[in-house]
Amino acid sequence: QGTASQEAQSVNDSSDQDNSEKSTTESSSSKKNTEVVDKKSWESIGSYSGSGSGSKTISVPEGKIMVKLSAYPIKNYATNHLYVSGSNGESGGVDWGSKSAVETRSDSFTYTSSSEETFTIDYYETVSWEVEFYRYQ
Repeated sequence: QGTASQEAQSVNDSSDQDNSEKSTTESSSSKKNTEVVDKKSWESIGSYSGSGSGSKTISVPEGKIMVKLSAYPIKNYATNHLYVSGSNGESGGVDWGSKSAVETRSDSFTYTSSSEETFTIDYYETVSWEVEFYRYQ
């Protein structure tokens, strides 16, 4: 019986700590918001990664958007790629030919749109790839 009450005690302690941490975070973040009321910055709104070959479709909200992408190819003496293309015609990407060095390649692009856009991430024969979307907000 003694052990059970000790366990309960420790659970209570940890939840108390969580609550006190939470309240500190809230007060400091609300203070920060007041100071930087009209300062905008690039906020990550989505990060996608994977490997191999395939494609993925993503909805991106309106606004000023920056897309960063990078990939590392399989060494196969063929063509490998990572392309990101939007319904608004915006696109970026990296590719490797049969004689290209096997190395990480990166690209990025920025655009502004007043409506939500759909982006397709198309990847072929990659060891790894990553695409990140940022919004200026």
